[in-house]
Amino acid sequence: MIRNYLTVTLRTLRRYRTYSLLNITGLAVGLACGILIFLVVNFQLGFDQYHRKADRTYRIVTELRHEIVSYNRGTPKALAEVLRRDYPLIETAARIKRVRSGMLSLPRPDDGFQQKFQEDRAICFADPELFNVFDFQWKTGSPSSSLTRPNSAVLTEKYARKYFGDADPIGRVLRLDNQWNLTVTGVLKDHPVNTNLGDDVYISYSTLAGLSDEMAQSLRNWPDLDSEEMTYITLPETAAVEPVNAVFPAIARKYYNSEDARVYHFRLQPLTAVERCAF
Repeated sequence: MIRNYLTVTLRTLRRYRTYSLLNITGLAVGLACGILIFLVVNFQLGFDQYHRKADRTYRIVTELRHEIVSYNRGTPKALAEVLRRDYPLIETAARIKRVRSGMLSLPRPDDGFQQKFQEDRAICFADPELFNVFDFQWKTGSPSSSLTRPNSAVLTEKYARKYFGDADPIGRVLRLDNQWNLTVTGVLKDHPVNTNLGDDVYISYSTLAGLSDEMAQSLRNWPDLDSEEMTYITLPETAAVEPVNAVFPAIARKYYNSEDARVYHFRLQPLTAVERCAF
């Protein structure tokens, strides 16, 4: 019976070649488009979903209430520290400050000159707690200690090879903007493609206080809002979002003057929604 079906099908295809070709082409194009749409949607919805705590991890965003309401992904530099210190309903809070452009250099022992690498959007400053929030895969180093000291740096495998080739990068020194020495204390495996956390050079956040007096002052300046300065938190498994959102007005009243407290409002944005957010 199957043989008869095949025979009839082949005869029909030969008899109505043009019609059959149009149908087969349409079916093939439809299947290809469907598969492509599925892959794109699956890729977009899969951003940072591989982290074990993704379902209880949030980015804090700032709502600015002027004549119109606008949103900023940036948060005050001191917010994460306040949350860690004063609010036990939060499991972990971590800051990350991205650097739009920076120069990293290292000496070449053969001729005394320096190799210089202009890095755009590859460098960030991060709290060591960032490695408790997100499941970065480590090749060398410790998530609990690699960024605890000032002037420490963690590299991805790709950038470790870029700077040091096949040599062991641990203990080697990189110089930031020709002014500050950084010691490599860890190497991460390269990030998956579908992540918003694809930085390649992580510098200990405590380094910022020693860069300049102006920077040290900005760490305590709450109205100093930078869109590249973000705060991520992880909640305990049994915690709800509403109690955390409810503490933000009290924080604003405590650290802002009355006028700024009416302007700056914070709220939690699920990690699963970060990629689809326009700000």
